Amino acid sequence: MAKIKFKLIETFDPVERKVRLFRLIWKKGEVGKGGYSSFLSLSLLPRLFKFEQDFNEWRLTLLGISLHKKVSYGGVFT
Repeated sequence: MAKIKFKLIETFDPVERKVRLFRLIWKKGEVGKGGYSSFLSLSLLPRLFKFEQDFNEWRLTLLGISLHKKVSYGGVFT
């Protein structure tokens, strides 16, 4: 079972015009040897809807609430 860490951020990013609230971070297995590190973050921004997806991440914004999930197979998120 993966250990989940909760990290309170509470910062305003003037470039992206969003408020970052918190991040959940977890690791499964050993990173670099078949395992991965991952995070899910929640932020607020002035947008109704947007969905972006890339190779190892996705971001969903709905009614001003944004969820961002990212996976790393070679490094550890802190």
